[in-house]
Amino acid sequence: MTIEENIALSLIINKENESNIDKKVKSIATKLGISDILKKFPYEVSGGQKQRCACARALINNPKIILASEPIVALDSKSPRMLLGDMKQMNKELKSTILMVTYDSFSASFYERVIFIKDGKIFNEILKDKKTIF
Repeated sequence: MTIEENIALSLIINKENESNIDKKVKSIATKLGISDILKKFPYEVSGGQKQRCACARALINNPKIILASEPIVALDSKSPRMLLGDMKQMNKELKSTILMVTYDSFSASFYERVIFIKDGKIFNEILKDKKTIF
C-alpha cells in the first residue's frame, strides 16, 4: 500500500465517506509534513517519513488516548520538534491523552505532566508551571 493508503486504512475499514477520507488524509499529511510522499510506498521513503506516516495513522481517527513508545527515535535531527509539537497540538485540539514512554528528556519537555518511574513505582512527577509533586 502507498503511504496515503496506509494512513486511510482505518477510515476505509470504518466505512468513512470517500471525500472525507481524502480531506482527512491530506490534512494530517500536511500537518506532519508528508504531503509530498503520499503516493510513494514505504520502501521509497526515509525512516523519519515512515515514523510520521505511523503518527498520521495513529491520529487520523481523533483518538481519546495515544500510546507512544519513543516516537522520535527514527527521526532526523529536524523532525522531532515538529512531530512532538504536532502531537502536543493534537493533545490540545482533540483533548487526547498522550501516554508516552521515553528516556529522552527533550521529548518529555513538550508535555505538561511528566511522571518518572523507577523499579515499577512512581518516584517523581513534574507538572509544568507547578511544583514537583513527590
